[in-house]
Amino acid sequence: MRAAVLEHTGAPLAVRDLSLDEPRGGEVLVRVEAAGVCHSDQHYLTGDLQCPLPVVPGHEAPASSRR
Repeated sequence: MRAAVLEHTGAPLAVRDLSLDEPRGGEVLVRVEAAGVCHSDQHYLTGDLQCPLPVVPGHEAPASSRR
């Protein structure tokens, strides 16, 4: 999976190839082709809010990308 990753606060996002574990019991794999970066994500990018890094911002998938 390719994703834009925030590795350091204030740094540009880095496009990386990531590996995911296969889904386990009670989990599903969802393909998201596009996601918006919300206001919370913007705070992570600037460092106004702290989160464990690295992180892949963008959890607001538009309905048109859900299948």
